[in-house]
Parts: sequence; C-alpha cells; structure tokens
Amino acid sequence: MTLAFVLGSPLHEQKREDGSVNRGDTRLLRIVVSETAYLIWKLRCERVIEWEQDPTRTHSAAELENKWAATINARLSFDQTRTNMKSPNTRLLAAATVRATWQGTLRGEQELPEDWAERRIRVLVGKPSVRPNG
Repeated sequence: MTLAFVLGSPLHEQKREDGSVNRGDTRLLRIVVSETAYLIWKLRCERVIEWEQDPTRTHSAAELENKWAATINARLSFDQTRTNMKSPNTRLLAAATVRATWQGTLRGEQELPEDWAERRIRVLVGKPSVRPNG
C-alpha cells in the first residue's frame, strides 16, 4: 500500500464483476484504510514522544494486532450506534448500510440475529485477540 493510495482512498471504489460499485466493500475499504493510517500515526507519536527516554522500546506484534482490532471494533460499534441516533444534528446511518459494510468480517456472523446492526449487541470483527507471550 502506498501513501498515494492512502491519501486517495476516499475516491477508491470497489467494483463487482459486472462493473457496478459494491458500496459495502467500498465503505469498508475506506474505513479500514483511514482508521489504520490514523492508528499508525498515533502509535508513532506514542513511540517518538511518550517513549522518548527509551528509544529502543517498540510495540510488540501482539500489541499492534490488538490495538488494530480494538480500533476497527470501535468503528463497528460506532456504526451500530449511528443506526439508532435520534439527534437532529446527527446523520442517521441506515442499518442496511452497516450490514453491507461489515458483511463477511464478523465473528460468528451466521449466529447473529437479522437486526444485529440496529441493536446494541456486542459484535466483533473477525480475528480473535492475540495474547502476548508470558
């Protein structure tokens, strides 16, 4: 992935075989790319600024995976919340959009109720958390 792709990700569209835009996949790609870029920036700031006194300190692979999963799961939860917001200043998100976006990425997706996007059911994206050794 290049910096140009990350910067241009809001313009990218995922296409189906027939050439039509797959809105769910397009939205998921935009979410994952932007959230990941922001997480990378936050982790770099943490390493450079907060850990300035210990330049050899780095994030472990398990820590990185867990932080990324937490970031993506927080975004999924935010999407669920937006399907139920009643504020006139907040743009409501259609449950169908949430389902199309996250379809195929959820842990135990087959067991979820049909209206999981509208309900405050804890739903997690795909991969289980990685535990550090020791």
